Amino acid sequence: MFSWAESGRPGFALWQIIFAQRQLGMILPETNGYHLSAYKKGEKTMKKKVEYPDWKLDGEYIESCSCDVSCPCLVSAQAHNTILPDYLPCDVLLTFIIDEGHFESVDLAGCKFVVAFSTPREMCLKNWTTAYYIDAKTPGQQAALTQIVTGKAGGPTAGMADHTEENHGVRLVDIEYERKDIYSRTATIDDIMTVKIKAKVGMHDNLPVVIENASDLAYVVTQSYGTDVRYQDHLRVMNNTGRNAFYGRYVWVPESPIGIKYDRYEKKEKKANKK
Repeated sequence: MFSWAESGRPGFALWQIIFAQRQLGMILPETNGYHLSAYKKGEKTMKKKVEYPDWKLDGEYIESCSCDVSCPCLVSAQAHNTILPDYLPCDVLLTFIIDEGHFESVDLAGCKFVVAFSTPREMCLKNWTTAYYIDAKTPGQQAALTQIVTGKAGGPTAGMADHTEENHGVRLVDIEYERKDIYSRTATIDDIMTVKIKAKVGMHDNLPVVIENASDLAYVVTQSYGTDVRYQDHLRVMNNTGRNAFYGRYVWVPESPIGIKYDRYEKKEKKANKK
């Protein structure tokens, strides 16, 4: 039987992109901002531009999911986020700390937030159950971070909100985020969440394995696994101990549905120049 994959012709790659776009309901980077339906007609129709508030976040995040190491949603033979997770439902915990950030004139440095969600099928389907947690000290920070975290101000969380069917809303909590070295990360919310992960050490120089250009949230992530990952809230219990995990630096802006690309050595160079 003839197939595009065997022929080596470009139609197979285009089919993958079209399928992913229909499932995700978004414009993918490969299309350069054009609707794929317009490509089929030989036209280029720009998506209507949306005006967002001025904000930017630069920090680090921890991700834990129910899949084995490594998560097939990021790297598989299928289009991004269209493969069935290793275990169902797939429970995901995302914990973020903001090192530098602002929302209009509000400084967000030091704030933290968590997005916890569960999906019964493929990640691209719009049937998530989601809960949000915010650690921000001032009313201005709380209001600003709520806009970003819930996706109302654009950025990667807008896609999460679009895929959410059942929303448990936002809670103000105290979030602890620890990063002692390059091999471990810890995040906790008392009586709700514990996330302890350990990096997978690679073959050279005793350094962790890193994955570049695969995550929706961060340009480079460190491959890790959960050593103690538990969550209980909203009648939902999660346990991802022994399962897949990542951590990495993220840079978000409202205009991009994914974390933007950056120089992975930039911060090291800055620190070296300060000494």
